[in-house]
Amino acid sequence: MTRSALAVLALSAHALLAGATLPAQTPAAVAVARLRVGATVRAAVAGARVTGRVQSAGPDTLVLALRDGAATPLALAGVDTIWRRAGRATGRGAAIGAVVGGVALAGFGALTNSGDCAQGVECGLGTGEAALVGGAVGVAVGALLGAGIGSLKHTWRRVHP
Repeated sequence: MTRSALAVLALSAHALLAGATLPAQTPAAVAVARLRVGATVRAAVAGARVTGRVQSAGPDTLVLALRDGAATPLALAGVDTIWRRAGRATGRGAAIGAVVGGVALAGFGALTNSGDCAQGVECGLGTGEAALVGGAVGVAVGALLGAGIGSLKHTWRRVHP
């Protein structure tokens, strides 16, 4: 086949398929289809929040296994929002801790440095150096503390709507 014949065939197929009707899926059904079995999700239904693991998902129903082991079917027509657990906030906590710790200890290092030295006697760090050392220590310690605190917090990602 020549290229022009292939182009005509492709355009014809596209025209035929464009007019074809496919079964309609609700946005909730599309979102639920992407969830894997065993994923932890949180759904809001009529103002109440339900958290559990996906046991099964159909085109109109999401079945969650709750902590007590009970299976709870949720009609997708009544679901307002669906969130899936995305992990922990370890990286964000480390970044926030590094900034806060660095600024705090840099300021502390600069303020606590006396800067008064007897003439002819070498005296420790200058104000700028003290601020730099304090800032470096603050970044390291703050990042570690922030990562530890952030790892305690679960993050959620909305999948519907």
